[in-house]
Amino acid sequence: MEKDIRINYLFTRIVKLIVVELYCTHTAACIFYYLASTLPSSQEGYTWIGSLKMGDYSYTSFREIDIWKRYITSLYFAIITMATVGYGDIHAVNLREMIFVMIYVSFDMILGAYLIGNMTALIVKGSKTERFRDKMTDLIKYMNRNRLGKEIRNQIKGHVRLQYESSYTEASALQDLPISIRAKVSQTLYTEYIEKVPLLKGCSAEFINQIVIRLHEEFFLPGEVIMEQGNVVDQFYFVCHGVLEEVGIGQDGSEETVKLLPPNSSFGEISILCNIPQPYTVRVCELCRLLRIDKQSFSNILEIYFSRWTQNFGQPL
Repeated sequence: MEKDIRINYLFTRIVKLIVVELYCTHTAACIFYYLASTLPSSQEGYTWIGSLKMGDYSYTSFREIDIWKRYITSLYFAIITMATVGYGDIHAVNLREMIFVMIYVSFDMILGAYLIGNMTALIVKGSKTERFRDKMTDLIKYMNRNRLGKEIRNQIKGHVRLQYESSYTEASALQDLPISIRAKVSQTLYTEYIEKVPLLKGCSAEFINQIVIRLHEEFFLPGEVIMEQGNVVDQFYFVCHGVLEEVGIGQDGSEETVKLLPPNSSFGEISILCNIPQPYTVRVCELCRLLRIDKQSFSNILEIYFSRWTQNFGQPL
């Protein structure tokens, strides 16, 4: 509901926070009553509810009281404890009730900070979810203005939602760090995948490192087409997780799966290295995590390590 721009964001967040608060107090109310009801009948007076007296009304035989009245009383105790109001009319009596109240109040300090922090974020604005909703609203306006088809609309919305849910824009989080540190992070995260790619096996560690530090991480949803047959390609991809398929499309529009691309595969290299149009369409079969390097960066690395590449593959490219 928070991601659905058709529903007011403020309303959704307030409802969510109320539900969280009620769920926690409901659970606490049930535990308070459980602590009282599990003692023997002879010790009922030695409990928070058994010793309770509201005006002229006594809860001494609380098991005989209407269940809803018992529940409301327990919920009342839980809420005033959570709010740390403490009117003094209800309080812990025995040792285990005191222990639970201490634990509950300690938890309530964290819960209260969460609720207040979220309410503050609603007033101040600028939360991650709100930025996502604003971005999605702008995209929908753009798609409506340009009358884009339903299929491309769904792909755009799905990809933006995937970006939000996976939080894979780590490049923006690291952009303020020095290049040397970013390079080390990339080497730590991606080297093991690149070393296993058949095309790059046997290459020197320096060559692999030069590729790794120029990689960009991307996620794709099932059904998305990354490369289309016959197009000019300027990106080279490596598969970290997920499965893709290479599909050959005939002149009559028929499709034939040429091969599957499991983890540690690569695609786009034929078009880039041989300077020919992309021979097959590449489509995502299941959620994929890919590493991408652009043609210019890859070509620059090849020029630097050209002699080593020739030794590995026997002839210049």
